[in-house]
Amino acid sequence: MTDEVKEYAEKRIWESGIRRVTAHYPQFESREQVDEWIDTASRSLHEEFEIIVFPSVHSIDMKQYKDLLWCLKKNEDNVDIEVLKTRYKTGYDALREQIKTMTNKMIKEVALEGVLIKREDADEQIRWINSAIEESGLLNQIGKAVFQEKDINLVKSLILELKEVIRKAVEVSDNSGAKIDRRVLEEALNLLQGNINRMCVTEDEKELESMYQWAKRRIDTIYEYNKRKLERRMQWAK
Repeated sequence: MTDEVKEYAEKRIWESGIRRVTAHYPQFESREQVDEWIDTASRSLHEEFEIIVFPSVHSIDMKQYKDLLWCLKKNEDNVDIEVLKTRYKTGYDALREQIKTMTNKMIKEVALEGVLIKREDADEQIRWINSAIEESGLLNQIGKAVFQEKDINLVKSLILELKEVIRKAVEVSDNSGAKIDRRVLEEALNLLQGNINRMCVTEDEKELESMYQWAKRRIDTIYEYNKRKLERRMQWAK
């Protein structure tokens, strides 16, 4: 395998998310063989597992994003980190900053897609969303996936998780006008117990405060559900 084909194969396999022991990859003779092998392996994965399709992104050039992330990976794999931070500091910092900016744009476009906020309830609803994002810890996980793992597929998966967290936060926001159904009530009950448990065992003051605030919000959700249930019963009795 030539160095050119090897480099091409490494990048394509990295982009695909297919992971095997290095010694188990074929000895590719050409780029065409690499593409054919990845196509076959990808079809096999689609048949064996449910593949979640990442939506199209318009705010950034995804090919450029992958190329930049690959460049960061190759640099950090082959050059001592102290050398990158000193001799090549300007270019290294610029690369990381560009990747960070593009990642943030992708997060905003995908995770916030379809989120509608009423003008009169904006402050309250945004508070719920921000609290949900903070509690999930997903922004930190995305940062690690980008700058430690350099794993584009993990980044996409975590962004989709964040999208679901935001959707649920909007759904349970008291002032959002969203319907609080039985499923949301049960979720609030389960998570409330988790908040209480963490308050009893944590040794971190910030976590204690966070769990306390979330416990109060979930009690509000439980109260709101049962208040509405009683109001409906009164209406039916009339």
